[in-house]
Amino acid sequence: MRRPSPTTNATVADRLVRDLRTQIILRALAPGERLREVHLADQFEVSRSTVREALRRLEGESLVEFEPHKGARVAALDPSDAVEIYELHALLEEYSIRRMRLPLDEERREHLAKIVEQMRGLRLPAESDRFIDLDHDFHGTLMIAANQRQILRVWLGLKSLHGVLVGVTARHWQSDSELTAARHARIVEAISQEDHGIAAAVVGHHYRSMADQIRAIEDFNTCH
Repeated sequence: MRRPSPTTNATVADRLVRDLRTQIILRALAPGERLREVHLADQFEVSRSTVREALRRLEGESLVEFEPHKGARVAALDPSDAVEIYELHALLEEYSIRRMRLPLDEERREHLAKIVEQMRGLRLPAESDRFIDLDHDFHGTLMIAANQRQILRVWLGLKSLHGVLVGVTARHWQSDSELTAARHARIVEAISQEDHGIAAAVVGHHYRSMADQIRAIEDFNTCH
């Protein structure tokens, strides 16, 4: 395993979490593989307490699981979990967009457009961790603009499961940066108009089309 690259604005634990998350998503660390503190501390040249913190944080993201008397291992990413999470995102964002002032203000639209351009340059799935940051910024901007505090709180609670979505999607749907950017660009176009029904439908389709793709592939694998 490679060591995390230096980053000025992240703690050692942050860098380790990112590196391990990426390796789990790319399956460099396979489902069920043991994650031994001593080995990881030596491999990444960090303390065992740092490793322990990183593993606990990844457990909160459902990417790592702990077994009594056995320690940590890479969790299996269940496609059905991703389908449920996509549906939750669709419902929350549809609700929020219907209560948002449209068209969205120019400053936020410009911010979203810049995120889309950054997505175009990603190497997927290798840069999945960067995509998670950009995607959360994109959809978070929409949720904040809706000004629905309790809905935003629920949405933020789903943040920790983003790695599951990206991991499952990367294994079941061969996406690329251009396609990913185009999907988000359609949302920007929709919220640049006044029709709440169209904007909500575009956001709902954004999530449910990915869920349908995963569900279809899962059904095919089950039958074969």
